[in-house]
Amino acid sequence: MIRKYTKIISAFVRDFYKANTFFVWISVICLFILVLWSFFTMDLYWMIGTFFTNEQYRSQAGYGNSVFWPLGIFPMIWDWLINSYINFESTIIFGTNLAQIFVPVLASVAGIYFYRRFHSVFDMVFYRVKKYDYYLIKEIAVYAGKMALAFFVAYLLFYAFVYNISNGSLMDNAGRELLLDILGDSFYNNHTYLYYILDGMIRFLFMPFVYAFLSCTLAVACKSEKQVFLLSNIYYYGMTIVGFATYMSLGEFSLYINPSVIMASGSYYDINTWLLLLNNSVPVLISFVLLYVRRKAVDI
Repeated sequence: MIRKYTKIISAFVRDFYKANTFFVWISVICLFILVLWSFFTMDLYWMIGTFFTNEQYRSQAGYGNSVFWPLGIFPMIWDWLINSYINFESTIIFGTNLAQIFVPVLASVAGIYFYRRFHSVFDMVFYRVKKYDYYLIKEIAVYAGKMALAFFVAYLLFYAFVYNISNGSLMDNAGRELLLDILGDSFYNNHTYLYYILDGMIRFLFMPFVYAFLSCTLAVACKSEKQVFLLSNIYYYGMTIVGFATYMSLGEFSLYINPSVIMASGSYYDINTWLLLLNNSVPVLISFVLLYVRRKAVDI
């Protein structure tokens, strides 16, 4: 019986990986970046560098006179992971801070993948589809959804990793502003772990979906993969620059222009979460406009 279920599970995993190889690797890359960056924020790389370059430091750690002293780095890292005073909140916040840079870039890769599919497989499908517009939007949404799920799964695995190495330790006077205007000021302190799940849903589910949707739409409208990749990123980083550049003149309103605000784990006073989410949904609106314009051009 166990062997039977093992075969079923093995076949499911194999088929799932075969059908979603691209998205699985996006998830792996995202998790890899999150873990490596969190180690950087926790000074692990400093400890490793000092271990290999400072003999006195190695001696204090008990590996100074051993012939196999380089191998001592592994038990040292393990001891650091299980005994160091790692904080859950600060590690999640600073460990995901790099997401404001790499998430939009990786999400835009979905457009390249969709571009290749659109100009190959889809050409053989579209002529049999009665509702062309509906089918195209559905396919774009499915690809964007898979991309978003790939990021969110990576975040959940990172969340579990941080929770385990930190033993879930929390700071005494920590606090965030995002979502609290909806959930209430006491929600963060009363449900800290749930808060970071919801926060992750915005940063690693909602935002990747938005930019993957835009990128896949550009795959339909643009003439090359390079244009697809560049235009999606130009929008994100261009609006980020505009947001920073207009801060002195527009004040807090510039936060709603800047898409990196929602990704940066920053704390802002009196932030309106609904307005922030609405403004960050603009790329989806742009996508529908692009699809409408393209459709009209094809009809002409």
